[in-house]
Amino acid sequence: MHACMHARMHQAHTHTDTNTSPRFPPLFPPCAQGLEEQRRQFKQVEQQCVQRKARLLVKQPEIQKALDIVTLLREREQQGDAAPVAMDYELAESVYAKARVGGVKTVNLWLGAGVMAEYPLQEAKVGDP
Repeated sequence: MHACMHARMHQAHTHTDTNTSPRFPPLFPPCAQGLEEQRRQFKQVEQQCVQRKARLLVKQPEIQKALDIVTLLREREQQGDAAPVAMDYELAESVYAKARVGGVKTVNLWLGAGVMAEYPLQEAKVGDP
C-alpha cells in the first residue's frame, strides 16, 4: 500500500471525536504532488531529447557528406591515385568555392567549442566499429 494512503487510513482509524464526522485531509493532492513533479521532470527530459534529436537530424546531411569525402580519399589513397580531386568547398552557409584537394594525409574532426582533433587518414575509419 502506498505510504500516503496508509497514513490517511491510520488517521481515519485513530479519530476519536464521535460528535462530528471525521475530517480527513485531502488524500489525492499530497500523493499526486510527487507524481506530478516526476511527470514534469520526465516531460523536461523528453523535451531535451526531442530538441537534441532535431539538432542531430539537421547535422546529419553535413556529417554524411564528410564521411563520403573520407571514404573517397581513403579509396583513392588505397588505389595509389595521387591526382588532386576537384571539390566545392563550403566557406559559409550557401557560399562555396572550388578547390583541388590532393595529397591528403590527415583528417580533422571538429568536436565543437573551439576544439578540433586531427587523425591520420588511415585512422579515419568510416563504418568500422
